[in-house]
Amino acid sequence: MSKIEYVQSTHGKTHVCYEGFRYYCHRKNDDDAEYWKCVKKSRCVGLTIKPDGTIKKRADHDHLPNEAHKEVLIIRQNLRRKVVELSLPIDAIVDQTYAGLQDSTVCQDVVIQLPSIATRRNNLQKERRKTRPPLPKNITELVIQFELT
Repeated sequence: MSKIEYVQSTHGKTHVCYEGFRYYCHRKNDDDAEYWKCVKKSRCVGLTIKPDGTIKKRADHDHLPNEAHKEVLIIRQNLRRKVVELSLPIDAIVDQTYAGLQDSTVCQDVVIQLPSIATRRNNLQKERRKTRPPLPKNITELVIQFELT
């Protein structure tokens, strides 16, 4: 029996990975059961996850599973976390991550599905700007805080 893994989509939503397929949360019932739909097609199958952890799959998929996409989402999530937490330049973080992928045993399908390095840098710069104050444009905008003891 496959286990359920939760990953974050590129838009910050929670997805479930089960047997190589990804699902998004369609609704939560009154009895706390969650109904998840396949992210690929609107008429594809769904899952019901009961509060006790039992999984009920509605039917078979009409497409093949894609384990690589889950790995891509995990890599992107880790990059986003590093950019927010670390003070290293974004280029250094991206270069280290992509170089590590080339050296590791990561499947080539994962590397192929990753966005280009330039695209990734732009997205990460936007992510960093959300959490950090903007740089001052001139000396009058510079605010220095210090304590007198």
